[in-house]
Amino acid sequence: MPVDLASLVAPEHTALLTVEVQNLVVGEQSVLPALATAVAAHGTIPQIAVLTRSARAAGVPVIHCTAESRPDGLGANRNARLFAVAAKARAAGPVPSPEAFAVHPGIAVEPGDLVLPRLHGLSPMTGTSVDPILRNLGVTTIVATGVSINVALLG
Repeated sequence: MPVDLASLVAPEHTALLTVEVQNLVVGEQSVLPALATAVAAHGTIPQIAVLTRSARAAGVPVIHCTAESRPDGLGANRNARLFAVAAKARAAGPVPSPEAFAVHPGIAVEPGDLVLPRLHGLSPMTGTSVDPILRNLGVTTIVATGVSINVALLG
């Protein structure tokens, strides 16, 4: 039986999540410059911007999931190679400014959006209020986008 896509993504039970689409990851201050270059080359940021505008226009909540860290690293994970690479890059450079953790400027954060940062973990589903917020909103369909689909969104 074919899936009825219109009912699957009906705005009353759908949310859009952007994951780690932030300056420190894909912007000018990226600690992963190869990733930032690839994102720019593929036009990922403008595509996500179109998606967020379309979601808002349809009445779909937009939730930006970001990863943050303290300058002293307190509370951060150290048990995966990705964390080691990021820590090494941070140690070699200046302390990230607060803007480094902000959602990329190419994707406007609107007043009705939620921004949910986390200090640890690979997935925004732990260490944030993403799960209970989605449940409270009655969300049964998540449209997930970002630059960490293969890591953060698997959680």
